[in-house]
Amino acid sequence: MLKMIKGAVINDADKLNEEYIVDGSSIIANVNADKILKLIYDFVDLQSHPLFLIIEVPTSLKYEKVEDDGNTIKQFHKDVYYLDDMSKEFVKDILKVFGNLFVNDGMAQIGVGNHITESEIMTDKYNVVNILCKKEDISKYEELMNSNGIKPVDDLITAWEYFNKSNPGERNSIEEDGKDVYAAVDILRKEAGLYFAERRVDK
Repeated sequence: MLKMIKGAVINDADKLNEEYIVDGSSIIANVNADKILKLIYDFVDLQSHPLFLIIEVPTSLKYEKVEDDGNTIKQFHKDVYYLDDMSKEFVKDILKVFGNLFVNDGMAQIGVGNHITESEIMTDKYNVVNILCKKEDISKYEELMNSNGIKPVDDLITAWEYFNKSNPGERNSIEEDGKDVYAAVDILRKEAGLYFAERRVDK
């Protein structure tokens, strides 16, 4: 059974397992909620400077376009923010303060990347974690998964396999210490140099 993050609710968590597949130069994994942040820390430990932080949050509804009926939103988007040229220590300091919030929020994603090696770890919806890297580095991240007790499989089944009209997933924003992800973004923009990069369609 997969332990879901606070902001995600599915009916089939008992059918999902903590495991991963290798797909070319990427790893896709189901990860228990209480292990995701540790996995990001362990990824950071494998890196050298400089690193970057990436945060994705849903675009505020006031910026979304609606259909002619005035009620239906045409397409949902997400706002992407970056913080560049970070030391490992700086990344860890931010994760200590806001990591649990972003990991457990059902609507937001957080990731860390390496400017030099082009390796990146990124959370995705419903407890999926992705690692992208050069193909020659893939074994290093397989070992990262194995050392955290996440097993390799030939075919990964994620929550998405079970969703349909009668069995939809549910994602929610959460608060931690009275702050949601938007408040955290505002703080990081004002105090750490986080900057808005782009607005993308949320697929």
